[in-house]
Amino acid sequence: MNHQGPAALLPQVVAGHAGEHGERVFVQEVGGGAQTYAETHDRATRWAMAFRSLGVKAGDRVSRFTPTCVESVNIWIGLGWLRATDVPVNTEFRGSILAATLENAQAELLVCHVRWIPAVLDVADRLSRLKTIITVGGPFEPPPAATLTFVDGQALVDGVDEIEPLDGPRPHDLAMVVYTSGTVGVAKAAMLTWQMYANGADHVSPPDDLLTKDDALYLPYPLFHIAGTFWTHGIARAGARVVLRETFSTSSFWREIREYGCTVTHFLGATANFVYRQEPAPDDADNPLRIASMVPLLKNLEDFERRFGLRAYSVYGMTELGVVSRTELSPRDPAACGRPFPEFELRIVDALDREVPVGQVGELVVRPTVPWTTFTGYFGAPEATVRAWRNLWFHTGDGFRRDADGEYYFVDRVRDSIRRRGENISSTEVEAYVLRYEPVLECAAIPAPSEWSEDEVKVCVVAKPGQAVDPRGLLDFLVGEQMPRFMLPRFVEVLAEMPKTPTGKIQKHTLRANTDTRRDWDRDVEMPTLSRPGARRPPSR
Repeated sequence: MNHQGPAALLPQVVAGHAGEHGERVFVQEVGGGAQTYAETHDRATRWAMAFRSLGVKAGDRVSRFTPTCVESVNIWIGLGWLRATDVPVNTEFRGSILAATLENAQAELLVCHVRWIPAVLDVADRLSRLKTIITVGGPFEPPPAATLTFVDGQALVDGVDEIEPLDGPRPHDLAMVVYTSGTVGVAKAAMLTWQMYANGADHVSPPDDLLTKDDALYLPYPLFHIAGTFWTHGIARAGARVVLRETFSTSSFWREIREYGCTVTHFLGATANFVYRQEPAPDDADNPLRIASMVPLLKNLEDFERRFGLRAYSVYGMTELGVVSRTELSPRDPAACGRPFPEFELRIVDALDREVPVGQVGELVVRPTVPWTTFTGYFGAPEATVRAWRNLWFHTGDGFRRDADGEYYFVDRVRDSIRRRGENISSTEVEAYVLRYEPVLECAAIPAPSEWSEDEVKVCVVAKPGQAVDPRGLLDFLVGEQMPRFMLPRFVEVLAEMPKTPTGKIQKHTLRANTDTRRDWDRDVEMPTLSRPGARRPPSR
């Protein structure tokens, strides 16, 4: 089996390694067990048979509400063997956003970790399609009045007696439906093919074929995000090992890198800054890490590399496109995104989609040169798909410039979104939560500068006549509404009125231009217990 060819898809890749060197460890968990390639192949195909026994077939969607763990990898690969589609759910979702996501997936079957079943039951009356929950992560006793059918996942998989022949996915089959962060409105469901994952696995990996079977990746990111899933696929293609951690922890980072012998990692969002801002230690460079990808690059990358004895590079990509470009090792411009891969054609255009001259800033638009290497559209949203591909180019919403040598550089976001510590946050969704707070008349969510890099979430609010907005009361309300923690505003500014256009639209550019967080209500100062790591399971610092 040529499991390293151009269509080397994850289920077949793992099967190939299982046959050739099955004793090699593929996935392991920090503080948990490890699983070889042979064990992964066996477990994944047993999951495939278990799903088939419940009626899952090619083209079906199965929702998954599970943490970053070995079993999540098995479930994904198992669905792939059936040519069915994994639809993972952000594990911080609760309440209305969870209900909307599960309902949008139109899946009758959900694999759910026992710790999050109560959250699903809280919104069960809003789920018209869901019928069955497969439980994982331990025993669970269904409530007496449950309207859903519960199946013990461990018993289901252990009860598989025979593994029937399985062909596995084709390049054009859907590997996942991944919910974007809703940077221009409500989160959309991007349909990603297995070919896109194969490409992404190659493109996210270090340049110059530096990833080998002897490497180990430290991966503290979710498996509902392409940062986690592309890298897992990339490690499999190299026949290497991936070390999974549910959340990023600065205090544990170097200890675990050393303990698990990790040679490669990915710094997403502000995580590199968290590590860099720790007090220097004499043994900083005494670690096995040799390569790191970093999105975005630190401004003081050269000092970071020297201090920790490694080399770094960056990539540019997004859920809908995969990884479009990659830098060489040790780029010196923090805005660098490198050169595009041959599977993509890039342009930088003005507001009318006309290409701008070299060196001028415009919006980056992209289109593939090879079939099935980008998303196939937004599930259930054909109009949004058409809008995204205006004039036959995908519009990224990101401001870029290109130099005379063909190198691309990120400048700023064109679209109205906020990026906080690796999460793209929809201002529309933030505003929808805030507007549920009874005293609020109007709200605008905007990015505010962060001392950690990227953005902090800021909301500007206007109170209803005769009422007042108490920022502390607003935050208490948002927590009670189960707003995902990464969306919680840090800064609140109460205004007498919003700046508006003649047609009544709020002028967010005016709010951004006049932002001075020193005069804003600051959650980190006023509610440090909520802001500190550990509250509502944030990435620890």
